[in-house]
Amino acid sequence: MAQEVVRLTNIERSKAGLPDLVLDSSLSSSARSHSAYMFENNVFEHTKVYNVAENIYKKASTTAPTAATIVAAWMASAGHKANILNPEYKKIGVGIVKGMLYSTNLGKEMPTYFATQHFTR
Repeated sequence: MAQEVVRLTNIERSKAGLPDLVLDSSLSSSARSHSAYMFENNVFEHTKVYNVAENIYKKASTTAPTAATIVAAWMASAGHKANILNPEYKKIGVGIVKGMLYSTNLGKEMPTYFATQHFTR
């Protein structure tokens, strides 16, 4: 799914007349690490640890999100969209983690998905 998130992100950039972002393994590693951190600690928060621009996503649902729903959610958010369409960024990494977490809103364990994008020049 991470590859598809990159492909769809680049389609959004193309629509804006921007060049594709290049998938970077070190950014993918940091993005996976941040998604894993959010999952392991059951938190949803940005981090400054990696010194990169960052988009994050979380969904607790029995229906798995698709790459398209994740990218659409980011494009619907001004700050996340700004990262995707920033012409200064040249590289991208994506990390997605899923597992079962307790949802306080629903009062039960739910499949939960975390996705992170990291961007650099």
